Amino acid sequence: MEIKTFLKKNLIIICTIIFIFIICGIPIISRICQDNNLYKTLIVDVENKNWTNAKEKLDTLKLHGILDCTKYEKTIYYNYYLTQGDMHSKKNQLHEALKKYKYALTFDVNDKKLEEKIKKLEKECKRLDEIEYKKAEQERIKAEQERKREEQQEKLKKQHELKDLSNMVNNAFINIELFNAGDSSGTGFNFYTYRNAWNDLNYQEQKDVFNSCVRYVELKENVSYYIANKYTRIISVESKLPMASSYDFTN
Repeated sequence: MEIKTFLKKNLIIICTIIFIFIICGIPIISRICQDNNLYKTLIVDVENKNWTNAKEKLDTLKLHGILDCTKYEKTIYYNYYLTQGDMHSKKNQLHEALKKYKYALTFDVNDKKLEEKIKKLEKECKRLDEIEYKKAEQERIKAEQERKREEQQEKLKKQHELKDLSNMVNNAFINIELFNAGDSSGTGFNFYTYRNAWNDLNYQEQKDVFNSCVRYVELKENVSYYIANKYTRIISVESKLPMASSYDFTN
């Protein structure tokens, strides 16, 4: 009677406990069954020397805390990395093959044949590295020579351009003053000509002449286009006042 009374009074609590046990227990039991099946297929993979599948299952079982599977650990990892090394070696991926062989050796340090294979592969990798280094160095030297050749061509091109511009500005202007543009004096690069001569040019002709002066300053003073354009001015010989600057040709 006391038991029946107790069950009636605590029925809700008992049902809750049973429900929680079922909810929590089913996944645990399911995981245990899955791990048992995985362990069985792991053994089959080892027997069939299917090392890739065996390694994946071993990693999963270790993650789930199934420590009994670790007795196959050395055998699986050794053979897995060994076969991986052979695969990369056949594809002529020697550096990757060497890495895999070294991993394999850590699981069987007494494998003398593998040690010898690693030594030979190290020599071959070193030889290939030296060839690649020489090839890369030759390409670097070639690229450097090409860069210097292009720089020399650009330098000669600028020299010819400056020579032509020098003839133009010397013939077109009475005087030229090239100061340090942008300094506190704000003097800039001044090209002197007669007002009438300047006014006889149309807008496009004035713009072309002004742009030629800017380019001349760029090359002659080795300054940026921004500095040359900002501080170049066409000056009247008579009044010494500016007749044109970059602001007149902004459109």
